[in-house]
Amino acid sequence: MAKILKNLFLFFSIAAAITCFIACEKRSYVVKGPEVSLDTVSFSGVIQPIFDAKCVSCHGGATAPDLRADNSHKALAGGNYATLPAGESALYKAIVNNFHTPFTVQAEKDSIFSWISQGAKDN
Repeated sequence: MAKILKNLFLFFSIAAAITCFIACEKRSYVVKGPEVSLDTVSFSGVIQPIFDAKCVSCHGGATAPDLRADNSHKALAGGNYATLPAGESALYKAIVNNFHTPFTVQAEKDSIFSWISQGAKDN
């Protein structure tokens, strides 16, 4: 009888551990990307001002891509920096890597992600 109880205890313990692991697995390892804005993100009204304030000091012509107002969209589109999917684009990867991360806040990163996701239009 004691052996049966021991085996039952072992069985239920293993079943409970597996159940907990499966339940936790669904919630623990979900990696979400930035939220894509449902509103159209304007390049000239939202994105270029970020570049002007945060990026042009280094990317003002000498370092690619050239993010000055008259050149930035052409440099990004022509240089394949703003490609889909947005999370894999060179521009988004650059602003979230360790070197560039401190230069922009999360809301600016999210705006750039949304703009790329919306097709990186020159609007």
